Amino acid sequence: MDSQSRGDKIYVNSVEVPTLKVARAVGVDRRTVNETIRTMSIDREIKVIFSKLESCGPSLRAAAKGWGWESLR
Repeated sequence: MDSQSRGDKIYVNSVEVPTLKVARAVGVDRRTVNETIRTMSIDREIKVIFSKLESCGPSLRAAAKGWGWESLR
């Protein structure tokens, strides 16, 4: 899964994630998220690093116990 920013928007794969939703999820003001996106788009090194982040995908860790499975953390 590819996560990145394009302009003033955040995308996970091809799905746009509203900056307000990101701000609420991490407990900051929307302007903080927007400024972070702007900073990341200006700094090439940071942009390259963050554009390469990938999701670990869904985790069965919480559900494993209910099925009698063990999981690695």
